Amino acid sequence: MTDGVVPSNDGRGYVLRKIIRRAILHGRLLGATKPFLGEMVHTVRELMDGAYPELLEPSASRVPEIVLSEEKRFGQTLDVGLRKLEEEFQRLGSAKKAEAGRAMGVFQGGDAFKLYDTYGLPLDFMLDASRDMGIRFDQTGFEKAMQEQRTRARASWKGTHKESANPAFAKLAETFKTEPGFYFGTCARIAASKQSSSRPVRSVN
Repeated sequence: MTDGVVPSNDGRGYVLRKIIRRAILHGRLLGATKPFLGEMVHTVRELMDGAYPELLEPSASRVPEIVLSEEKRFGQTLDVGLRKLEEEFQRLGSAKKAEAGRAMGVFQGGDAFKLYDTYGLPLDFMLDASRDMGIRFDQTGFEKAMQEQRTRARASWKGTHKESANPAFAKLAETFKTEPGFYFGTCARIAASKQSSSRPVRSVN
């Protein structure tokens, strides 16, 4: 974070957010009910400033605040998500006992994806929790729900941008199509142009 990376939904920021959220989850498993990661930043700085002097630079002073903000935001979502997960496990456990000997106690992929997509519960966390509870996790169903969500997102994005596009550009797109050999031909012309421009120019004088 002292290099300028902040929690986000893409790139390095996404990796950072995953690390922070995974630490928060494990803290919850160890019994931490209040934000703790922001406080740990100060301890890490004291322990590691000899090897990483940048931890003492002014830009590093905002790191605890950013971590605490991320921790509070995810903590609120996690409170609801974990409660939903516990309710699901209780339901599956009761059904499993009531229907002993039958194929019960399966954490359906669609239900798991809802917790993942709506409440931010990581897949690996739900997998571990299911294994600990002796409940089979429907991995195939989860991946199917994930793919369906991606398909809907792409369709929504394309539809929105298609409607907002300038009518003139839309008309051009309908009228003119890119020929299969366009890109190859363009590359060839560029290469030929470079070769010709590199030749020495003779004076006309």
